Amino acid sequence: MRFPGVGELEFFVTDGLGTLPTTFPNVNEMAEYTLRYPGHARIMESLRTIGLLDKVPIKVDGNSIEPRRVVLELMRSLSLDSGKEDLLAFRVEVRGRIGRRLGEVSYQMLDFYDPRLRATAMARTTAYTCTAVTHLIIEGKIPKKGVVTPEELGTEERLFRFVKMFLKARRVLLRIQSLSK
Repeated sequence: MRFPGVGELEFFVTDGLGTLPTTFPNVNEMAEYTLRYPGHARIMESLRTIGLLDKVPIKVDGNSIEPRRVVLELMRSLSLDSGKEDLLAFRVEVRGRIGRRLGEVSYQMLDFYDPRLRATAMARTTAYTCTAVTHLIIEGKIPKKGVVTPEELGTEERLFRFVKMFLKARRVLLRIQSLSK
């Protein structure tokens, strides 16, 4: 898959749709894909194949060691806490009826590590979104009580607009493209 501003990425099906099938029971097809740089899946599969992701301990020099823990410990040096920069790329594509017409809408975000704040793209996009929703709750602007799913907030135009503007003020931009037919 080609992602503007990033280049070629590989993708694979992952489980992250959560409440969407319940919230939108009439939607016939839904899928979530995780995006990674080319080669990521092959590397992870190789680690799994040779047992480095196993939780079952093995004996090494008389010591019982869980292979997965060794890999995790070695990967700590790659953690974003050590100043490494990340990026976040996501795209949501919706196809179906918009009113009486068939249409398509694409939502796309590309965000990068902020060196000034030393904030990862993942932290920026998730924390700022949570903060925006917290403001909506405190101000009493979310009419529903109890559990409110992200997609319920997203389908209410004024709430969606507030979150989008909150993110924009922090230089986290969501590009929306309507491809209605």
